[in-house]
Order: sequence, then C-alpha cells, then structure tokens
Amino acid sequence: MALTDIKEKLIDIMKGIKDGIPDFSGFVQKIKSRPKSDSARRFPFSTVLIGLGGLLVILLVLLIVISFSRSGRSTTDTNELMSLAFVISTEDLFLPAEPEFLPEFLLEQEPRSSWSIEDIRPFWIAPSNTEIWRNEIRSEAERFLEGAR
Repeated sequence: MALTDIKEKLIDIMKGIKDGIPDFSGFVQKIKSRPKSDSARRFPFSTVLIGLGGLLVILLVLLIVISFSRSGRSTTDTNELMSLAFVISTEDLFLPAEPEFLPEFLLEQEPRSSWSIEDIRPFWIAPSNTEIWRNEIRSEAERFLEGAR
C-alpha cells in the first residue's frame, strides 16, 4: 500500500468526521446577536484562558508534591525494614544446612541369609476365612480394571 493511498484514506476519514459534526455556527450567531444587558459583566476570552492555565499549573504542582511525598515515605519504610533485618538473626529465619555426610547405620544383629518358619511366625498372620479375602481381592481387581478402561 503506497503512501498516497494512505493519505487519501486519511483524508476520506477526516471528511467523514467533519460531516458527522453538527454545525453550531447558527447557534453561535444567535448568542452573539442577543441583546446585551448593562448589568451583565463579561470577561474577555483571554482572561478565561489565563485562569484555566493557572488552574492547570496549580494542579500540576499539587501532583508533583504528592508524588514526592509518597516517594519519601517509601524510603523511610525501606530504612525501617532494613533496621529490622539487623534485629532478626539469620538462624531464626532460615533452617540450618543439612550435613554433607551420612550418619553410620548400626545394625543390632547380622542380616540372615535364610529364614525359618519360627522366624517368620511373628510376622505372618494366616487369614482364617480365605473365601472372604479372595472375594475382596477379586472386587478390587475388577474395580481397578474398570477404571483403566
């Protein structure tokens, strides 16, 4: 797209905007032709413009003062936080470092190479009713397989 095409499109847009704005010239002419009373005090346009400019300057000064006063508070808050950092020790804030060595594991007895039935007996409990356990295992296996589908 060439620059001339862009320029033409912008001109068309500006003409469309201008056509959409209502014409207030008749309204302004009626106000100007209105009979003026002697009791009405009129200010020249330049006075109104100077007054608005003064208000704008006052607002800008207020905004600058407010922004500097807030930045001053943040530095004092930072200083207060830094003073707190020296009061709290690092040991209170952080966990101690882990040791870099593994403690020795002391076995109470030598590991067995083979187990006898008497050795196993305290750890083994034979189920008394095997049918209940089989049904329980079967139902859990079916539930597990149904969930895998």
